Parts: sequence; structure tokens; C-alpha cells
Amino acid sequence: GPPPDPGRVVEDHLRGMTQHLDLDTDQQQAIRRVLETHAAELTTLQVAAEEAGRMLAEAYALPEFDPDGFLRLTAEASTARSRLDSLSAVMLVGEAAVLTPEQRLKFSTIAPTIHSQPRRPPEGGPPPR
Repeated sequence: GPPPDPGRVVEDHLRGMTQHLDLDTDQQQAIRRVLETHAAELTTLQVAAEEAGRMLAEAYALPEFDPDGFLRLTAEASTARSRLDSLSAVMLVGEAAVLTPEQRLKFSTIAPTIHSQPRRPPEGGPPPR
């Protein structure tokens, strides 16, 4: 499919947080700033992680299996996921500064990995773990 649109990611994420956490107007504006700061990089890293996973699945399925190539792709996929997780953590820190302790508690239970989940299931490849 087409790459996710950063503007759409901001709106979807903000709408979800507002709904679940009952954000007030000031909180919504502050969260929007956090999201807008990072949305383009987030979507780029999500695409990279999905693509790395897809390449790994394809490499595993080749008739002539290449162990060294597979291990190299595994390392690349791990790096891509690590970059995505690191950015997610930065975003969560920015969001945490805006949320009340009660909102953070609720957020942690409904969306412990909210930023690291792809917005749509990847085409082909194994399901995300």
C-alpha cells in the first residue's frame, strides 16, 4: 500500500488520545505539537521496519537459503525496529509531560506499544510479534 501520510497519523493519533484520555484543549494542542514534530520521521521508520521485515520473510523463503544473508537482514530488521522504538520513546516522553498521572496510567494500559505498532497490517511476511 501507499506509505502512511504523516498528517493523517497526527490526526488519527490525536483523536484516539483525546477520546480515550479526555484531553482538554491545551493538552490537545501540546500533544499535536509533539506529534507534528516527529510524525514524518515516525512514518519513515515504520515503513523501513515493515520493509525490513518483508525482506527477511522473502529471504527465508528463497529456494537457495543464504544463512549469512539472512543473518545480515535480521540485523538490519532489528536496527530498523530499534530506531522506531527509540523514536516512540521520545514521543512518549513528550506526551507524558502533558498528561496527568491518571492519564498516563490509563494510556499505559490501553496502548503500551501505541507508537511501535504499524498503522496497518504489513502486506505478506510473518505477523508482527
